[in-house]
Amino acid sequence: MLEVTSQDISTLNDTDLRLLIGYLCETEVSNNGLSAYGVTYGGDKIEKWERIR
Repeated sequence: MLEVTSQDISTLNDTDLRLLIGYLCETEVSNNGLSAYGVTYGGDKIEKWERIR
């Protein structure tokens, strides 16, 4: 089992943090018997929320 601490998370840059969250989402979806094919992630952290669809 891998243990990730809050200090580990705080050292990640934006790209690595986005990837980590994406991988965790893919794993959660797969663990629930669904295809991770539909899981998407990425984007610009400063993009205005109202433009995300």
